[in-house]
Amino acid sequence: MFGSYLVEKGLITQQQLARALQHQKRAKVAIGRLGYQEGMLSLDDISAVLIEQSQIKKLFGEIAVAQDCLTVEQVDRLLDLQTRTAVPLGEILVQLQLLDFELVLMNLEEYLALVADGKADNA
Repeated sequence: MFGSYLVEKGLITQQQLARALQHQKRAKVAIGRLGYQEGMLSLDDISAVLIEQSQIKKLFGEIAVAQDCLTVEQVDRLLDLQTRTAVPLGEILVQLQLLDFELVLMNLEEYLALVADGKADNA
């Protein structure tokens, strides 16, 4: 993982990585919002799922499927979309002013070269 690579190189601390990953997680677009934007869910659907989710500990997608608001395939598509629209870790590190853009870019290129050569851990 790129974050671990940066920690191993001494460019950021483990605590800084954890902080950046928390920011990245908070920046993630909710499945319900994506479903609405993609025309798969109505506001009433989202409301019904969120009401049930507040009462039981299940994922939004699981409840939406159980309530016939979404199919499993639609949930998979939304999860893929959520992943593809995530803010990259390097961008978060720059936003938090932990690293500058050029340093992130240089190290990302090095890391991707190691991954391509099969030499990076956790690749």
